[in-house]
Amino acid sequence: MPSLLVLAAAAFEIVTLTQGIHVAIVQPEPPMYVFANALIIEDDEAVTVVDTHQSPSAAAALIEEIAKLTPKRVGFVINTHWHGDHVYGNQVYRERFPDVVIIGHESVGEDMETRGQAYLDEELQALPDSIRQRAEWLRSGNGPDGTPLTDDLRARVETSHRMRSEYLEELKGLVLTPPDRTFTDELVLRRPGRTIQLIAMGPAHTRGDVVVFLPDDGIAAVGDLLEDGAFPYFGHATPSGWAEALNRIGELDAPVLVPSHGAVQRDRKLLQFHFRLIRSLQHEVEVSVLRGLSLEQTQERVTLEGFTADLPGSEDNVRTAVEKVYLEEKGELEP
Repeated sequence: MPSLLVLAAAAFEIVTLTQGIHVAIVQPEPPMYVFANALIIEDDEAVTVVDTHQSPSAAAALIEEIAKLTPKRVGFVINTHWHGDHVYGNQVYRERFPDVVIIGHESVGEDMETRGQAYLDEELQALPDSIRQRAEWLRSGNGPDGTPLTDDLRARVETSHRMRSEYLEELKGLVLTPPDRTFTDELVLRRPGRTIQLIAMGPAHTRGDVVVFLPDDGIAAVGDLLEDGAFPYFGHATPSGWAEALNRIGELDAPVLVPSHGAVQRDRKLLQFHFRLIRSLQHEVEVSVLRGLSLEQTQERVTLEGFTADLPGSEDNVRTAVEKVYLEEKGELEP
């Protein structure tokens, strides 16, 4: 396995937003399991990191990048919500910085211990089969459709096999590490030379969404409430709350928005796109409910084609979004 420094350089682009505030942007085809960006906030004494990635190796790689930026220790970690690509690396920060304070919404720990553990168990069960499958493709020289592997596809399968094998070994030793400092509505960290405001926005994308707002710098890390380049994931969403959360983000004096997936946003176009998407979704589903259509009929009818043209692979996510809005409209949505 390459060194952490090599992995870090291939996994992240470090973008400096202003003095002492940086974003680790995940690069295309990173060499490890890492999907979510991280915000790095320096104050006069320590560093705060927002979200900790999908794998321990990714968290360790980012720590190497932070050490290149500053000799200061990581004093705080903030989880914007409980999904694995935002919290699996918590364990590494606890090991490297024993006094680190991990902060999240009061619901995050419970969701990590229940839903999060269930997802981790599913990954541990599913990965061996997917690894064996890729090994067989490489052995036979034929892909999943039975056609011979091209050189390019073979290289991709080899990379996928390696990454999944390494990730499986990491997950075997993963201990979910929940926040040890929680809050309900708002928490302000008044650090030397920096004010960090944590604002609870859920239930929205999840019930524990947190926006990290730097009022003196005009920057807000918004987690998965905005997603650049992909259709938003509604699997644990409360659609009406999500729309309200987008309104609240729009009211912040934050010219710079940092989504967990995709590029830094320096205008309101992506925010407006997500708001229109949810409102259109709600309207279309409401029409279906008034017509007495079933969920399945509504999923066939509501495709949001105007919002998915440039977002490949959206079909399953759209169906999930329609289901969530349909259940909320019927008063049957569970938190």
